[in-house]
Amino acid sequence: MTLSETVQAFGVVGFKKALVAQLKSLTEAHKDFSYVTSDQIHECGNPKCSYASGPQILTGTDISGAAIYSPFVDNTEEQNKGCLFGRAIATLGADISHETNNIGSLLIDAGIDKVFSYKCWDIQAEQDGGKKWGELNISSLDGL
Repeated sequence: MTLSETVQAFGVVGFKKALVAQLKSLTEAHKDFSYVTSDQIHECGNPKCSYASGPQILTGTDISGAAIYSPFVDNTEEQNKGCLFGRAIATLGADISHETNNIGSLLIDAGIDKVFSYKCWDIQAEQDGGKKWGELNISSLDGL
């Protein structure tokens, strides 16, 4: 199911509540987990993150000049399950594994209001900057 179809199935309010519940559950269960480690950030400065796999490093470009990314060799099994929003949204039934846009854009495109969507983007950026999941302020989404 697409993200838009999932939002429609839940309704906007229901989807937001379900997403927040999943985010809280994941961050509570994995308080000390970092999707991107400080070593990985130090190695390349800006790893590419994925909704359905571990962080990746730029390894070159193809003939057309498009970037080629490869998983870090030290990705853990837990990292390779994907980022916080990828996992939470998959649990709700949507497949965003192929998406490359930030979570804010994806949510807005699926019909979620900008205030909630941008707050999710802020949380995603903190995760992608190496914060442990237990340090992310998921409660800031309550009531939005």
